[in-house]
Amino acid sequence: MSHLFSLKAVRQLYFVLLPCILIGGIFSSVRANAGILFEPSVGYEYDTFNANFSAGSNVAYSVTGPSLGLAVGYSFLIFYADVDYQYGMLNSSVTSQPSGLSYTGASLIRNSLFIDAGVHIPMLRAYVGYSPLNNWDFKANSMGSNNVTFLGSGLKVGASFTGLPFIAINLEYMMSTFSSYTDSSNHSMGSSSTYSDASAKSIMLSVSLPLDL
Repeated sequence: MSHLFSLKAVRQLYFVLLPCILIGGIFSSVRANAGILFEPSVGYEYDTFNANFSAGSNVAYSVTGPSLGLAVGYSFLIFYADVDYQYGMLNSSVTSQPSGLSYTGASLIRNSLFIDAGVHIPMLRAYVGYSPLNNWDFKANSMGSNNVTFLGSGLKVGASFTGLPFIAINLEYMMSTFSSYTDSSNHSMGSSSTYSDASAKSIMLSVSLPLDL
């Protein structure tokens, strides 16, 4: 009888402890695969920028140059989200413009803030991002006598190879649209302004240092 009682007690203890062990293992795994993300990066980008005049013609630029970035976010299992700031130190050259204009290539600064979401599996990472803040600041002489800053938003898709020690290699495609611009004053895009609309497309290759804190 004591033997049966002991066997029954062991069985009951087993069914009590098993769920506790499983739950503890799940929470330990989550803690091991969750954390604060901190990822500086340096890259090189190639952009095409196009601005349409209200009069019907347009000016187009080829834009290239280095870009610095910093992403801060949070990971959970295979998912992650971050805020990614990009600062492009770029140079532009005019590829087309109406006759009679003398716009020239010049330096420009790109300030973009993206909100990203993605998945990270062994050796690979894929993500999408939305930029509520996407400003392109063309310096004087590129678009007339004044600096011209185009203000808008953007979308991006990206993929990373994370199979190397310490670093990740990233490839991003970005699409920007602009709703307003400033020169000596503020303007909205439209038929009553110099520019009716403007947009840009970008490809950037970068190397980053992903840190999971």
